[in-house]
Amino acid sequence: MKVIRSASVNERRWILSETLGMSNGIVSVATYTGAQSDRGQLHASIEKAINRCVDEHPALRTIVQDADGGRPQFAQVDNIDLTQHLEYIKSPNTAQDEKQQIDAFIEAFHDTRLPPPGTQPQWRIYISETQAKDACRFHLAFASSHVLIDGLSSLSFQSTFLRSMNGFETSENPQPDKTILPSIEGAGKLKISWSYLLSILFKEFFPSWLVKAFGVKVDDLTKVWTGPKSRPSAEFKTGIPPTGFELALIPDTTVQRALKVCRIHDARLTGLLNFLIARALHKSLKARGQTYDNFIVGTAVDLRKALGHGNQRGMANWVSAHIETITVAEHEDDNITDEIWEGIKQSTAGLAKTAKTAVDQPIALLKYISNLKQWLESRAIQPSTASFGTSNLGAFDGTASEGTWKVDMALLYQSGNRTGTPFDIMITSAKNGSMSLIITWWIGMLGVSDEKVFMREIMAEIKAGLERAK
Repeated sequence: MKVIRSASVNERRWILSETLGMSNGIVSVATYTGAQSDRGQLHASIEKAINRCVDEHPALRTIVQDADGGRPQFAQVDNIDLTQHLEYIKSPNTAQDEKQQIDAFIEAFHDTRLPPPGTQPQWRIYISETQAKDACRFHLAFASSHVLIDGLSSLSFQSTFLRSMNGFETSENPQPDKTILPSIEGAGKLKISWSYLLSILFKEFFPSWLVKAFGVKVDDLTKVWTGPKSRPSAEFKTGIPPTGFELALIPDTTVQRALKVCRIHDARLTGLLNFLIARALHKSLKARGQTYDNFIVGTAVDLRKALGHGNQRGMANWVSAHIETITVAEHEDDNITDEIWEGIKQSTAGLAKTAKTAVDQPIALLKYISNLKQWLESRAIQPSTASFGTSNLGAFDGTASEGTWKVDMALLYQSGNRTGTPFDIMITSAKNGSMSLIITWWIGMLGVSDEKVFMREIMAEIKAGLERAK
């Protein structure tokens, strides 16, 4: 076993979070369709393709040593026992539609805890074959730790797997030295300005009246929905927060129409979706006697371009966040007015600006925390400071690889998180296929008694908003 390097501050944050049972990583799911003739050797083909992925992505051969200590480091194992990482799940009722099949598939494994750090590489693959006329079809879920893998990295696994199923021996993004990529701190120069740092420190340690006297903007969290006043009980049967989820598949025709409308208004789909989520949340809360007009959203931002690695699709965790407040007018109807579109346009510009810079990224503030474990434990018992999180991974091109195998559905989600927002919604599209929206939450973190109904209402309102946008 070869020691590679020490873990960075951001990596140690995720190592601690997962070791302490505060979170359980991320999952990408894709639906693969091939020729009927592929069915005979399907398991052998799948296992061969996974082995190629392991060879291609060093993160899949990496373990964390001394995860419980003060100086965790990464080491590479000599070989992988695939039986410890692969599970075939019996296909649900063949009469179900696609969404019901995917729901049942995710339900079968989503609260299963990943192997603890140090024992083996922290990832698992779940396969469920489905019935398809004149075709061979299966769902594949890639569940992994968040320490070395972000959302784009998880989809990179699916891309490599697809190429491997179609017989390609090498990746589009080879890593010649076959070692893990640097941490986000090592990939580029993340800088924090004094003005940004002082504004954060003022908010953390001084009363709001004094902070305002220095001209620093302060959100009044009493007017912002951030879930319940206290987080749920931290006693879990599985050792990790139980995760609820709600999935929607949006037809490509609806997505293309929404994209066209966004372009007319100089906006992007992420900005529109963030607003629609906030408005849906406003409506559903109001129906339950909770009136909130302000919502703080944290949108995941990929920093590959800002760090000078725009073409890098190897596995790494190079994500920061863009934080903004969305206000929903009290008597607003279902239309999106010119004033609202202007706000969505400004939100789009803010997201683009954050993605282009390595200066004043929230992720870089971790280096100023002297005791990460104490900080995480403190956050785990305090109310959230944001309303929800979003992440738009864009379109996964499941037709890019020549061969019989294609991907016609892709989605990504993360587990419930004891230190996170009340819920997260992740958006992924398959080229020429549907767009998936999946909401996940730590059960008990929404502050309502009918969480599943609550989330279904929000999802239905988001879908309706996409269809009405003009």
